[in-house]
Amino acid sequence: EVVKEVLEKISLILTPFAPYISEYIYSEFSNDSASLSSWPKFYNKLIDNKLERDFEIILKIIENGLSRRDKEKIGLRWPLSKATIIGADFKLNKEHDEIIKSQLNVKNIIYIKSHDTKDISVDLDTQVTPELEEEGYAREISRKVQAMRKNAGLSKNDRIKLSLSGIDIVNFKYFIMNRVGAKEIIFENKKYKYSEEEKIKNKIIKISFDKL
Repeated sequence: EVVKEVLEKISLILTPFAPYISEYIYSEFSNDSASLSSWPKFYNKLIDNKLERDFEIILKIIENGLSRRDKEKIGLRWPLSKATIIGADFKLNKEHDEIIKSQLNVKNIIYIKSHDTKDISVDLDTQVTPELEEEGYAREISRKVQAMRKNAGLSKNDRIKLSLSGIDIVNFKYFIMNRVGAKEIIFENKKYKYSEEEKIKNKIIKISFDKL
């Protein structure tokens, strides 16, 4: 319902600038023409200016953090221990912090107030501990297995038995199982129906699974 509302209203607003694609999108929601329909109305009571300002800050933090990751050549799937956010005097709540942590894939956030500038900068702790590295491998392996499942034509509800060799990340065994729909997982070279080799960083990892 939310996606429908957004697409319908945006297609009306964009009609004067992009009439063809707007008509095409709007036809999914109405038999009327977008060009002949009224623009959507807005409701002042539903506008939350503070929330909009907060999300402007959040988006700027995320943008700067992702830029820093790109500069340091650290992929987003590899977790980092903390992000230090330096900027003007602003206040975000715990829910906002969780959004930032999720989008930047960091475990903790530290705020440092700076009254000398209105800009926001993000400093990432790029030191990767063994535990963080294990989690990064677990995320990369999960992504690869999910792609292999899709190529194999498995549905979301299908369960698999999974074999991984070339890496030992038993601490994240259940993390991987939950993400890829595996009912069992072994860390040894066992040949199942679907098998591939994947190079992740400096490791050659053999992935093999079969449908249960």
